[in-house]
Amino acid sequence: MVIIKPFKPLRPVSRFAGAVVAPPYDSVSLKGAKQILRNNPLSFLKVLKPEVNVPFYNTSKSAMFREAKHALDEFLEGRIFVQEKTPHFYIYTESIGEHVQSGIVGLFSCDDYEKGIIKGTEKTKYKELNDRIRWIEYMNIQAGPSFLMYREKESIREVVDRIKKESPEYDFITEDGVRHTVHSVSKKTVIEEIQSLFLDVPVLYVADGNHRVLATCSVFKKYGILLSGFFLGAAVPHNNVYVMEYNRAIKDLNGLSEDGFLHKINQYFYVKKIGKTAFKPDRKHLFGMFLGGNWYMLTIKNEYVVNLNPLESLDVSLLSKYVFRSILGILDERDNGRIDFASGKEGTEALEEKVQKNGWAVSFSLFPITVSEITAVADNGFIMPPKSTWFEPKFRSGLFLDSLGEIKERTKKDIEPPKEDYTIWL
Repeated sequence: MVIIKPFKPLRPVSRFAGAVVAPPYDSVSLKGAKQILRNNPLSFLKVLKPEVNVPFYNTSKSAMFREAKHALDEFLEGRIFVQEKTPHFYIYTESIGEHVQSGIVGLFSCDDYEKGIIKGTEKTKYKELNDRIRWIEYMNIQAGPSFLMYREKESIREVVDRIKKESPEYDFITEDGVRHTVHSVSKKTVIEEIQSLFLDVPVLYVADGNHRVLATCSVFKKYGILLSGFFLGAAVPHNNVYVMEYNRAIKDLNGLSEDGFLHKINQYFYVKKIGKTAFKPDRKHLFGMFLGGNWYMLTIKNEYVVNLNPLESLDVSLLSKYVFRSILGILDERDNGRIDFASGKEGTEALEEKVQKNGWAVSFSLFPITVSEITAVADNGFIMPPKSTWFEPKFRSGLFLDSLGEIKERTKKDIEPPKEDYTIWL
């Protein structure tokens, strides 16, 4: 039984929406954010990643937060955003090529998240989580919906399809070729219908945006108002979700020669040399490996894939256990300078470039994890390994700003980060 609540967001005036929207803060690098802002000074990234406008020699978090607040004030003073007068839901649809995903945007209960009715799927990093908590406290807004997933229900689909026949509030195409349409839902009877239908949804999964969900709910919990706390989300049926692979590159071979590394790989995998043609796996338990200028196909041996639980059977788990830990001595993949990640969106070219141009030792291409694997891991009480899924397209930030008025009333003043803290947040 999932609780979903309509809300009254600040949202961009229609003619500015396509320029204002920005990728989620954690899906774009600092370099990428600077390039986006050079091309589009109206991007909401200046609020999400304020370090783009802070001089390199001033790395205090105080400066970052002040810059973010200044950028937000400029948006509001410029009347680029308008305030909804009545509670709304929104149907946010993204389409590229043949893929279409439609999410119901609203507020979701932190209490449901605490109870496991809304399941997190990824372990959060303390530093990223702490920085996001402080950003929310200082800014007093939620700026973008987390990507939630539920098992499709025909009754909800029928309502969404009916709403999508009406004229959209927004309709624009972003620089990556994704078309974004947003339909507004303000009729009380339709809002109540959606709320009633979600009472029959047994569980939601946080597909993308785990840090944002936990950070928002942590802030409500900190001020003793968890039960009345709600985070911003977009709920998508599972059959609308497109998951891409998350590939890996390794900096060194742990003192082994290439021949020595291949010899050890043969203990766990059947190895076939492909040559110069990039190899992208087309099924589970098959891996591509780029080593010494050549691609190899790795097939894990049968004895290593029997009697495994849903977490252990993931390809990322198998690669981690039998290559990274057993051979390369990489025991923890989080914040480890010996390992890097590249989404499937970047292609196998990124893996070749990492090795041939950047001097890394080896890279691996994987088959995408499926939605059913994600839900099985969560339903069995496990957490996905780091950087194992890339959801595409991603819901943009800056379309819906949810003001956290309750928190503002509790704090009574702006939250000022410690001035002696000089670590740039990401």
